[in-house]
Amino acid sequence: MMYTDKSQSEMAQRYFAFILVFNLAILLTGITGIIFGVKWYISETKVIYEDVTCCGTFCIKCVFTFRTMITFFHWTVNVLLLFGIYKAIHLGLSMIYREYRFIRITDSLPIDDLPKLKRVLRGVDSTSWPVLLDDQESMLAFTSGLLKPKVYVSKGLCLYLKPKELFSVIMHEAYHKKDMAPLKVFIVKILCAFNYYLPVNRFLANRYHSFSEKAADDYAISATQEPFELATAMVKISRLSSRLTPALTVTFLKKQRLLEERIARLIEKSSESHPVSVRYFFSSTILSILIVGMSCFSLFFSHFPFSNTVNCMTNPCHTTVCF
Repeated sequence: MMYTDKSQSEMAQRYFAFILVFNLAILLTGITGIIFGVKWYISETKVIYEDVTCCGTFCIKCVFTFRTMITFFHWTVNVLLLFGIYKAIHLGLSMIYREYRFIRITDSLPIDDLPKLKRVLRGVDSTSWPVLLDDQESMLAFTSGLLKPKVYVSKGLCLYLKPKELFSVIMHEAYHKKDMAPLKVFIVKILCAFNYYLPVNRFLANRYHSFSEKAADDYAISATQEPFELATAMVKISRLSSRLTPALTVTFLKKQRLLEERIARLIEKSSESHPVSVRYFFSSTILSILIVGMSCFSLFFSHFPFSNTVNCMTNPCHTTVCF
C-alpha cells in the first residue's frame, strides 16, 4: 500500500544526503584551492602587470596572451566562489533574523480557547500539539524552527476546515517536525546558495522537496486513513491567499505543479510521481560537471606551463614603444 511504505521518505533522505555530500565536497575543494593558490595568484598577477607596463606605457598586445587569459580565468573562478560564500552567509543570517523576528511578534492562543481544535487533538500526544496563531484572516499551516521545530496553525484555518481535514493537515506538519524538515530545508538553501552556479542543484532541491512533501502526506494518511480529507484540505487552502510565513518554514502547500501531483496521487491512490525531465536532468548534470571541472583546473593547476609567455623586455610589442 502506498500509505504504509517508506519509499517516499527514503528517497527524500537519499536526495538530501546527496545534496549535502555533493555540495560540501565542491565547497571544500574550492576553499582549499583558494587557500593554497592565493600566493600564486598574487605573484602571477604582479608578473603580468610588470610585463604589461614595464616600458612605462600600456601594451595592448601583451595583455592578450595565454598567460594573461589563464590568470584572469583563475581570478574569475575565485571571485565566483567568494561571491557564493557571501551569498550563502547573507541568506543564512537573513533567514535566521526573519525567524527570530517572527517568533517575537507572533501572537498565540491557548488550545483551550478553540474547542474545535482541542477536540481534533484528542488522543494526540501533547508534544505534537501545534501552536495556535491568533489570526482569523489567514489560512496558515506550517512547521518552523531549526533545532526545536514547531507546528503552527492559524485560528482562521481551524475555523475554516472540517475536523478531519484539519487533523490531516496537522499530521502532515507533524511529520515535518519529526523529520526536522526546517533544518534540512535551511541546509539545502545554504548549500545551493554557495554553489549557485551549478544548475543541477535546482533539480536536486526540487526532487528533495517533492519526496519530502509526499512522505508527509503518507504519514498523515497512515494516522487518519482518510486520503480524500487531506486532498480536500489542499484544494481549500490553495484557493485562499495567506500572508507570508517566516523564512525557516516548511509550508503545507508548495508549488502549484507539486500540489496538483500530490492531490492526484491521493485521489487516484497511485504511488507514481510526475515523470522527471530526462533532458533537463542530463543537460544540467553535464553543464555542472563541466563547470566543476573548469573550476578545479583553475584552482589546482596554478603552475601550468606557459610555453608562449611574453617577455616584455624582448618582445616586439615593447621594443616598438621603448626604442
